[in-house]
Amino acid sequence: KELFIVTKESDSKTAADLEKCLQTSLKRMHTKYVDLYFGIYRMHDPGQLTDEVKKWAEDAKRRKLIRFFGFSTHKNMSQCLSVAATCGWVDAIQNSYNCRLMKDDKMQAAIEACYKAGIGLIAMKTQAKKINADEDKKLTEHFLKQGFTEGQAKIKAVLEDKRISSACVAMQNVALLTSN
Repeated sequence: KELFIVTKESDSKTAADLEKCLQTSLKRMHTKYVDLYFGIYRMHDPGQLTDEVKKWAEDAKRRKLIRFFGFSTHKNMSQCLSVAATCGWVDAIQNSYNCRLMKDDKMQAAIEACYKAGIGLIAMKTQAKKINADEDKKLTEHFLKQGFTEGQAKIKAVLEDKRISSACVAMQNVALLTSN
């Protein structure tokens, strides 16, 4: 009751696949429900937001197996987010978002549309590459001046955006974790 539990599936195409993957996750985690289920993993085609998936998500909510439904995306993100903002049944999206993507006009419009639609946005890939462009530095400069590391500055720049609900930050080793 004190945790917000999230899981994701892997390559489900049908409602039966979504159900099977969710049941596998529930069993593995020894729980009867998850708060957020990313039912479409690595979505790149908004056409994956089918009526079948919508009906399954609504049914899974009714059965109290999930509280919220969403997807993760790495490619064609602005189009996927824009379509999700209009469909009315996607609750959350985990998408790449970093200093470089913060300057992309299409991505900004899609982020804004999702925010206005009440979709929770979870930023991933926040670290991108080294800060080198002057525009990247503008986004992180005030954090660097406060003594934050480059990694911390990148995370803070993303989380400073009020439209971003949370960040999923991958750190490959303990040294990077300590630095961030």
